[in-house]
Amino acid sequence: MKAAEGKVFKFGDNVDTDVIIPARYLNSS
Repeated sequence: MKAAEGKVFKFGDNVDTDVIIPARYLNSS
């Protein structure tokens, strides 16, 4: 999950889109 979070920080501009992906994984977990 660290990789997913790292991407979110890297894509600060696309946080909205990147946040949705990792957030869904967290909910599934």
